[in-house]
Amino acid sequence: MITELRTQEFYKIKHLTDPCNNIEVRAVAEGINPGRVYIDHPDEPEAALIWIQGQSDFQIVGNPRSQGFLQGLDSYMRTYLEPELVKQNIHGVEIVPENREWGETIRAIFHPRHLSHDIQHVFGLIEDNVPPALEAVLSSPLIITRMDKETLRPGRYKNYAFLEHKILHYWNSIEEFLQHGIGYIAECNEKVASVCFSGFVAGSTHAADVETVEEFRGQYYAAGAVRAFVKECCRCNFQPYWDCSRDNMGSIRLAEGAGLSLDFSYPIFWYNLAPSKEESEFMEIHGEQVLLSSLAVDDLDFMSSTLCNKNLWYYEESVEENKAEVREKYRSRIQDAGNKDHYDFVIRRATDPERTPIGIIKLWSYVGFRSSWELGYALLPEYSGNGYGIEAVRLLLQFAFEQLKAHKVVGMCNSHNERSAALMERSGMVREGVFKEELNWQGRWVDQYFYAILEKEFIHS
Repeated sequence: MITELRTQEFYKIKHLTDPCNNIEVRAVAEGINPGRVYIDHPDEPEAALIWIQGQSDFQIVGNPRSQGFLQGLDSYMRTYLEPELVKQNIHGVEIVPENREWGETIRAIFHPRHLSHDIQHVFGLIEDNVPPALEAVLSSPLIITRMDKETLRPGRYKNYAFLEHKILHYWNSIEEFLQHGIGYIAECNEKVASVCFSGFVAGSTHAADVETVEEFRGQYYAAGAVRAFVKECCRCNFQPYWDCSRDNMGSIRLAEGAGLSLDFSYPIFWYNLAPSKEESEFMEIHGEQVLLSSLAVDDLDFMSSTLCNKNLWYYEESVEENKAEVREKYRSRIQDAGNKDHYDFVIRRATDPERTPIGIIKLWSYVGFRSSWELGYALLPEYSGNGYGIEAVRLLLQFAFEQLKAHKVVGMCNSHNERSAALMERSGMVREGVFKEELNWQGRWVDQYFYAILEKEFIHS
């Protein structure tokens, strides 16, 4: 079961992060830089997913065959982490694997997500080859200022907000940055023109972050700040760490111009959280005990096996037999997301981080011009007796009347199906009629009960 560690428990993953080349995970694990940690076991973690706040991405370390992650990470991301990202206006998930084997595991876990991938380069001070200062190529002296308590005080620069925002993106406070990091500012007319500072710190390694204010770009300000940062690392026996994408030639030139050389490369994977046509119609209806989620491609196996389960549909006249045909039928319905004549939901327990499906519930148009709808449902027997079915029906009725503006919702069942009849009655539906010998069931004619509830009855129930 995947759980989140409290900050004071981050020491539990140091054995996983200490061997990592990427210093960001070590910076978070050591409590230097802000982040969050999710693990596969609360006491003896074998794998960890680490949210790197400063980079707005995840890094994943440890055992790439962790069963906790293989079985639960996808659903944990969907249920807990992705909604949080969307709330922060982040519409993509980036994941950095510790090694190649983790890359294969990420593909296996997130294969339905249309994964993209690329390569990042990390430059370091491989040789003592720091070039001379930039003054020789400038028409006027470059003002480079070391970041300290005085230069970081509010009001020191006209565009101080830019500087403060940059630092607090990586650090919890200006004070924490001053305690652990170093940095330099290239100034112009009492403004910050460019800045290069420690975005992450782990041990003696300082990961550089650099940015130039738009009006000062292309004027060597960034090069001056970077050059000063690298020289300070040399003086203090720190190792500079420069991370950039392989196609960011401007960043690569800055690194090489400061005497840094390519140290290693690593892959990065990402997928988009912006909804596709089908996903834009995806809904989740939350109750106290259950969650109704729109049928998705990942649910097709469950849907087909459920609809072909003769034990679940014992009281029906006939039961689907061909799982492949059922699967294709519902795949087409997912793709036809604009069709508003039917709604298919999977029932899950609200508190289950694994999002295990426990049943299905459906709503389809009964008589369109009368705004009436019909419902159907099935709950796996091992989950019956817990109130899941009754809450699922009530949630669907609420959806029908509040969202679809239904006038009436009906439901029908075999007169011998006492459990289904009782469930509809407990949900507020009323038996309005009996269809005499309507069903040819088990080789004999039996009655069918007709239940219904009106909008005004639901509102007052």
